[in-house]
Amino acid sequence: MLSIVTTTYNRAHTLTTVYESLKKQTNKQFEWIIIDDGSSDNTEMLANSFIVDQNNCFDIVYHKKANGGKHTALNEAYQYVQGEIILILDSDDYLTDDAVAIIHEDWNKYKDNPNLCGLSYLKCYTDGKIIDDKFPNDVYIASYVECRINKDIKGDKAEVFRTNLLQDNPFPVFEGERFLGESVIWTKLGYLYETVHINKLIYICEYLEGGLTQSGRAMRIKCPKGGMLYCKVHIDKRIKFKIRLRMIMLYLVYAYFDRKQYIESVNEVKKYGYLFFLCRFPAYLLYLCWKGKYK
Repeated sequence: MLSIVTTTYNRAHTLTTVYESLKKQTNKQFEWIIIDDGSSDNTEMLANSFIVDQNNCFDIVYHKKANGGKHTALNEAYQYVQGEIILILDSDDYLTDDAVAIIHEDWNKYKDNPNLCGLSYLKCYTDGKIIDDKFPNDVYIASYVECRINKDIKGDKAEVFRTNLLQDNPFPVFEGERFLGESVIWTKLGYLYETVHINKLIYICEYLEGGLTQSGRAMRIKCPKGGMLYCKVHIDKRIKFKIRLRMIMLYLVYAYFDRKQYIESVNEVKKYGYLFFLCRFPAYLLYLCWKGKYK
């Protein structure tokens, strides 16, 4: 079975659209896990109305927690999941009517391969335009690192992962920080497993004002420890040199914003020798630029 996980914060005005798209699924072999990350609107009342709706044919689990950011809500969701695989569906997006059917059909082809961590599909805007790049082939089996990072395949994708791998690799949580990019875990799994990348469209994005996708850079600056972890995960010899170089520079930029841990953070990347000294000055200039823009 598939588990669809939606984390939400004050998105009651969009959550019904998500629900209606799930009711339209041609395959109802899924459950919907809603994790409310401390909303102050009527999300709880709305979610409970979904649960008692006699017109749905799938299980719904709702749980509310204190606000801590999407990554902490995903960690919370994993304990409630019953499915073999997980699709993360944002609270301001929705699925095509055949999304669940497509996932089940494809997963049945590949689920017995222990070298695979999951599937990856295309997303589009509400006008039907595919978000950024397609995969190199209609079915392309490669690691997240090889495909998405080294081949520079841009754009958000609809990721489906084995449940046990996400449960075994929860998002790190830093005190006082409410943002950590999901690709921290996707890249970590990409060093160990391959993904089946499929040029099929299953996911439609709204990208509302104030969403995490639009504010990613600013959020990393406000949550510098998470930003440094994001960079550190990508400083690996299996990743292209120019990308590693950029990640070292960005690591230093976020370290400047995390003044309390600056010395410790700088010592962490000094081991990269000349790369550290190559990046230090442009990193400081970028810090000054972003300090004026985002602070």
